[in-house]
Amino acid sequence: MTAYNHSQYIPEAIESILTQDAEQMEFIIVDDGSEEDIAGVVPPYKERVHLIHQRNAGLGAARNTGLWASRGEYVAFCDSDDIQRPLRLSAHASPLCHRAWYATGFG
Repeated sequence: MTAYNHSQYIPEAIESILTQDAEQMEFIIVDDGSEEDIAGVVPPYKERVHLIHQRNAGLGAARNTGLWASRGEYVAFCDSDDIQRPLRLSAHASPLCHRAWYATGFG
């Protein structure tokens, strides 16, 4: 998850991700030099979320930072003001796992 300010939306965005049905999930939040206290809204989730701070470099750079820090086989992007629909991750992972020719999914 990329975050630049929007701290008021982050708890709901985090909850929408943590309630996904993925069996194994690494959750990375990249604080892209926010002027708001992003670290202040993460403590209730600190056991399940890895927070990375960087100087403000823009959305693309924040996504790249998260991508470089990830260790998973698949990556799903979202932003701090996004609410994920239930089953989003499994809906995207299923075709990727069963069809080797799939390269990306959207939604």
